[in-house]
Amino acid sequence: MRNKEIRDWKFGLVNSVEPQSIPIGSFSRALNMLTLGDKFELRRGSRILGTDQGSGSVAGVGVAAKLDSTGTEVLFRKRRAQRKVEYYDTVTEDWLETGSNITPTASNAEDFAFDAYNSQAGAQLFLSSASSSIYKIMVANPGSITDLLSTVYRGYLRIKQNRMFLWNKKSASGSGANDEHNPYLSYIDARAYTTVSAEALASVASGTLAFKAAGSKRTCFGVKITHTASGEVFTDNRDGTLTGSVSATGTIDYTSGAFTTTLTGAGTVDYQWEDSTSTGLADFSFSGTRLAGQGNIFLQGDGGPLMGVETYGDIEYCAHKNKTYALKNTTDDTAATNLIFRDREGIPNWRAIRGTSLGIFFVNAIDPDAPKLKLLTLEAGSTAVDGIVISQNVDLSGYTFDKCEVSEILDYIAFSCRTNDSTSNNRYILYHKIWKSIDFVDYWGLVTVLYGGAVHIGESISQNVIEAFSGVDDQGAVIDGFAELNDWDLEYPGYLKAVKKIQMEGEIGPDQRVNVYAAP
Repeated sequence: MRNKEIRDWKFGLVNSVEPQSIPIGSFSRALNMLTLGDKFELRRGSRILGTDQGSGSVAGVGVAAKLDSTGTEVLFRKRRAQRKVEYYDTVTEDWLETGSNITPTASNAEDFAFDAYNSQAGAQLFLSSASSSIYKIMVANPGSITDLLSTVYRGYLRIKQNRMFLWNKKSASGSGANDEHNPYLSYIDARAYTTVSAEALASVASGTLAFKAAGSKRTCFGVKITHTASGEVFTDNRDGTLTGSVSATGTIDYTSGAFTTTLTGAGTVDYQWEDSTSTGLADFSFSGTRLAGQGNIFLQGDGGPLMGVETYGDIEYCAHKNKTYALKNTTDDTAATNLIFRDREGIPNWRAIRGTSLGIFFVNAIDPDAPKLKLLTLEAGSTAVDGIVISQNVDLSGYTFDKCEVSEILDYIAFSCRTNDSTSNNRYILYHKIWKSIDFVDYWGLVTVLYGGAVHIGESISQNVIEAFSGVDDQGAVIDGFAELNDWDLEYPGYLKAVKKIQMEGEIGPDQRVNVYAAP
């Protein structure tokens, strides 16, 4: 009796050719099975973060880190059909509101873009949508938020090179000011900070710094409170806490300016404040003769609406619906080139593109009957950049990418999508960065982030954020998966063969079950 073994599982799903033609160690059909080189396994489960919010969907998710000693991450979300921005509180293990109904009703149905930024002014998170505003959160105080009152410039945003890129602009000043086609750039953050010295405090026990009353868009940092009677000085730790030079402690809210300490009596305070709409990340203005470092706009009038902007090397690739532009700016912002990179190379959704260390991954669905997953990277042995197809082994004709997001999670590049018979995203296509294999799993997701080292998904069919790829069940539900191998002739083509037994090796939990079938 001859034994035939399959020891390597590194090809994933291969269904663009007939089952008898795919390599050993591949699947001709599969769902929820992950190929991991020397084995394949059932995908892990998920759990809801916080209280179940019921049906609907999540409009956006963002993660930013505090400037404390451990870089504590804070997870934020915006739910569709809600005016609330929320953050996940690890103490109560539930979601708390940031501000109070901060976004307008007009933006309830819109996607929200989040991005983090750090400077001398602190750890910050910005978010926006086309019909809302630009909002700024000081991450040390996740319960507070600043509306930057942006009525002309708001939309999708990315922060890079110390400035904000903004597109899908919808102005409240009139329909003529809307612009779906062109990228806008803010000031390179001039870090125009105003210093306040020896501001009088009636009591250091609690109070509010004066800067906020003179400008609602301001945030503060670098706070130093001096207690007059004792001379004790409180130093700002940049994480929302104050440490006294003797033994006292305190807190500071960088958004509102509210402070507390464990001492009483009069004192003084030194600090700095900034307004991000004045030569900062939310200032898109420029003079008649534009100066270096000011806001800017680059005209990209054809190719359909601008969908996404990602960086590779020193070029910003601006992906429209039907074309992609290459925007190359200089470090000192004194010159730029803005040229068409590729015709018929576009993306179907603003999240359907992601820059990584390997290059820019994106979905080209200009031909909806033959969508392609692609990687924009250097050609082998060349300095030229081009888009290579990474989904050539997989038939994607049964999937729609109009709500797609591309994300980098763990060892995978993940492409969310939906089967053609579904109205909501119900699949993730996982491209393994090492094995170059493709697997399909059935999470329902619109937006994906890494938080606390784990994958978190804003769902497409509920208002929940879930922790994914964890545990062995889905909130008590069974995880179903299947894999069909190739049509294998056991490497004896043309000979009649009989199989005596099939032996499987692996690990299985006590509540799991494996069904094995063989076809004649």
